[in-house]
Amino acid sequence: MICSLPWGLRALLGYDRKLCAEVVSAFMAEVDRSLRWRAKRQLGLASVADAHTGGVAAVQRTDSALRLNVHFHSLVLDGVYVHENDDPRSPLEFRELDTPTRTDIAEVAARTAARVEKLLRAHGKSLDPELVEDTPPELALDEPGLAACYAAAAQGLSVSGDRAGQPPLRLIASPDPPARPAPSMRPTSPSQRCAVSTSTPCRSWTGGTAVAWSGSASTSRAPRRAGPPRAPRGRQARADVQEGVARRHASARVRAS
Repeated sequence: MICSLPWGLRALLGYDRKLCAEVVSAFMAEVDRSLRWRAKRQLGLASVADAHTGGVAAVQRTDSALRLNVHFHSLVLDGVYVHENDDPRSPLEFRELDTPTRTDIAEVAARTAARVEKLLRAHGKSLDPELVEDTPPELALDEPGLAACYAAAAQGLSVSGDRAGQPPLRLIASPDPPARPAPSMRPTSPSQRCAVSTSTPCRSWTGGTAVAWSGSASTSRAPRRAGPPRAPRGRQARADVQEGVARRHASARVRAS
């Protein structure tokens, strides 16, 4: 299970370890609560306290583009442990639960967002620009250079070199674009196109469901931002790289002389 956070919160959690730990705890507490209540309804338990859950969470600080993108990955049991015959002296046995519904996931996202907003207020912070104090964060006062690096890393921007303040270029490894499928393999009728687009199976909660919110609760991932400009493919990309290396070598020789 993945918990994705608003962009403004990701950079903040990148350097505030205490707040990051509290946000992780809030997220896992809501997942635990959801499991217990679902177990009570499905198994007919007398109390949510009769359901024993288990899970582990890890903080991932970057995304695939190496931006500062704090988010949480968790492994959670797809069920609960309960005492046999509701006898506290009997051994625990595992009971599998049904796959959570979209409503269940939305509730976890909404309750997590509400708890995190309370945590931010307790720390004197807010994601609402109108509620943010004029005083800069402590990191910006004590380590302005480090704070600038955090902000740039969260936005995926270079802080030095020829592309300072711009996204880094991406080089495509494949020399040529992949071949397009033959005309006979392409879907022609609306029913064929629909079958192709819906052929990917949905993943269950424990298989990687994303819980995300951006200001308010949502059951889907935040919209993907437009990526940095891609470098030319094939020969042109290799030529650009070779030209850049040659320029660097030439400038190094000039400095050495």
